[in-house]
Amino acid sequence: MTMVLDDMSAEFNFSSRLKSEITKTFSKLDSMQQREIKAAINGIMSYPLKPMFGGSLNSASKEKPFIE
Repeated sequence: MTMVLDDMSAEFNFSSRLKSEITKTFSKLDSMQQREIKAAINGIMSYPLKPMFGGSLNSASKEKPFIE
């Protein structure tokens, strides 16, 4: 899950606090729930999201991150 979370963090500019909360919540789930979430995340991350948002989500501008 760490690798998937790191990929999502890079894509959506997750804060370290959000990553920590996701990790804590994920660890409380049973293995079947974890597998279902991993499958859903992999499906989401395989979909080309950037064109939907008009380009790059990781712009160098001083706008607020997409997800904090």
